[in-house]
Parts: sequence; structure tokens; C-alpha cells
Amino acid sequence: MAHHQPQQPLKASITYMVHSKTITNRLLPALLLLIPGVSLAQAQNQAQPQTTTPTAAALKPCDAKQLSLSVDSEAGEFNGMSHGGFLLVLRNIGPTACLLSAYPNLTFSDTEHHPLDIVRENTAIAPAAHPDPGTRPDAVVHPAPAVATVPVAPGAELTSTMRWVSGDVFDHGVCVNPTILTMTLNKTELVTPITATLCGKSKPSYNMTKLAPDPVYTPTSVAPQLSQQSKREK
Repeated sequence: MAHHQPQQPLKASITYMVHSKTITNRLLPALLLLIPGVSLAQAQNQAQPQTTTPTAAALKPCDAKQLSLSVDSEAGEFNGMSHGGFLLVLRNIGPTACLLSAYPNLTFSDTEHHPLDIVRENTAIAPAAHPDPGTRPDAVVHPAPAVATVPVAPGAELTSTMRWVSGDVFDHGVCVNPTILTMTLNKTELVTPITATLCGKSKPSYNMTKLAPDPVYTPTSVAPQLSQQSKREK
């Protein structure tokens, strides 16, 4: 009685073609069905590309040399009514994904690289039992949220919307004109030139959103949607 021999050579040949990329995923299910015992569902499942995305816990902090820093005025979209701003853009130009602080350490400087006394604020208002003096009786101004980290993939961008008062609208107010923005990361500085005027009642200040994957900026009240590719030139 003749014994049926398993189709090992056929299976091995298909496996070789898969690994050597001599066949496409579109043809793979049909070839896998030639192997005895392989169902259609199993063939389709094996044909799906197997990719893995590292979790945030597995990522290392970003190194300054794998990042680029820039700002985007969005064609003046942030300016008007004594206010100004721009989009802070951080791009991962390295080969691996990494983690960044959602609220990076930023410094505004003048043309001589002298740091300017500009503070970051958060305008979030919440009820409080004992309000701080000078605020509304039912609310206080809270500091920025606790520092969180954001993953950024190779070639991807993180952006933050930064806004401030740009007009001298305060009695005895203070205005400054920084020309350099610096982000300090692990004792290394990333620098980009800027053109801005920041004002404040006692000292200039600004607000910023936490870094997030790059959306296409929209000035409407509708939340911006993620796009396959930013409309800005990369």
C-alpha cells in the first residue's frame, strides 16, 4: 500500500518565495491553498503583512540629534486683534521611534542669545474653594498639566499651538521681541529663528498645547483631523 507523502517541498518553495519577496501578498493566498490542510481563512490570515509597533514603554527618550525644530506661522493665521502665535514643529529625522516630553523646555532669546523673562501659562479655569487673590471669586488659574511623554515615529512630526498677546494693551505692560527659540533636551539645545512680539501685564507670557501628532491646522471650531500627509511642505 502506497503511503501519501506530505507536500513538504511545495510548502518549502512557497515559504522561500514569501521570504525572498518574489511573490506579492495578492498572490499568496492562492498559493497557500495548494498546501493540503490549509483553509481559505488561514491562507488569508497568513497573507496579511506582519508588522509590530513598539509600545511607549519600550521606547527610549529622543536624542537631540534625531530631531529638527522649526515654527510655522500658518500664513499669519494666528495673528490679529493684538494676539500672535505659531505652530511649534518637532520632526523625527532619525531611524527609530522615541519619546518626547509633551511640554518641552523652551527658552526665548534676543539676537545676542540672552534669555528673556517669558513665562508659560495655562488658561484652564476650574472651581476652587479658596481662590487666589486677583482672580475670579469662583476660579483659579492652574499651572500646566503634569509632564507626559509623546511617541514620535521616524519621519513623523509633533506640533504644538503656541499663542500670546502681541499688542501693548496693558497699563504699565511689558513687551519683548525674541528672535531665537531654543528647546533644551538632555542638556543639548535645538535652536530655530523666530519673529515675534510677546507682551504681558507684569512679564510677557504665552500658552501652548501639548505636543501631538501633526494635524492639518484649521482655524474653525471643528477639531482638526489627522491627514495622511501634512499640507505643509515637509
